[in-house]
Amino acid sequence: MIIASADSTWINVFDKPLHERYGPAPDEALRHISQVNAGRVWTDTRTATPDEALMMRIRLALAELPHAVSARLQDSFLGVYFANGLGSSAVTDIVVSPHSEFLGLIVVLDIEALDHAGANAWASWRERSPFDNTAAMTLTMRIADNNDDDLLHAIRFLLLHELGHALSAGRNFLPDWWSGLPDHSTVDDYSYLPLSWQIDDKRRIVPLPGNDFALRASVSHYDGDPRLPAGYMTDIYRALKRTSFPTLYSAASVHEDFAECFACYVHMVLLNRPLSVSIHQHGELVLDWRMDWRSERYARKLAFFERLLGSSAT
Repeated sequence: MIIASADSTWINVFDKPLHERYGPAPDEALRHISQVNAGRVWTDTRTATPDEALMMRIRLALAELPHAVSARLQDSFLGVYFANGLGSSAVTDIVVSPHSEFLGLIVVLDIEALDHAGANAWASWRERSPFDNTAAMTLTMRIADNNDDDLLHAIRFLLLHELGHALSAGRNFLPDWWSGLPDHSTVDDYSYLPLSWQIDDKRRIVPLPGNDFALRASVSHYDGDPRLPAGYMTDIYRALKRTSFPTLYSAASVHEDFAECFACYVHMVLLNRPLSVSIHQHGELVLDWRMDWRSERYARKLAFFERLLGSSAT
């Protein structure tokens, strides 16, 4: 939760079109991120300004969001802001006034994390990040066709993930990340949580039977967290293929599940873009996975997002 300064002018942001809500990360956001990262990520969180080419791609990614997405964010999305040293590709959080009045949600992008040749290079780096580096094991994630492999599509996918967080805030899809699971609440109080998750007897949100797998809880895409041996990669992805999680990122928590499924649904169903993962060991293909929303394991999530967003890019 980001507490705005007393002289904050966040409210004026809503006078702008969605694709014009951007700028260097404000001090209150940087302070909050630094506090969250303290003791975990040893990095200098600081404001940043994209170069002209990157800024053009960010504006275009915002401008080309499907109407089904942008229409739901007009009155709550405060914009995209830029920094370096976040400890992750991006951070999304709510902004409140000094008197705890809800003002909206912002996304802070780490500009250095976008230093990749194209969409597929960025996606491969992101999906492989829980594992240590070894030349023996390679992972390739494909989110763009070869003739469309531009960093623009990486930015759009990343923004869709973060906007999924923003869109879930304050609704009854799942518990809000800033307040945690309320006392006495049940899975029936939420419309998305029961699709892949349950509340156990210790009041923890854990995967439903069939959605958990060995080492799932040890997987982390965040800087500063331990890396898993790359030799576990194939077994983890084989187990993932049997769950209702579309990517390894989505298996981390119910909040990442919603955000990643939202991004995958918009990317694949509304925008008709590919998503696949392949793993090679010593140059030999050992796993090839093409996520398919028509699979029975995704049926309940598909129905949820069809109700929320529709089934065509409008």
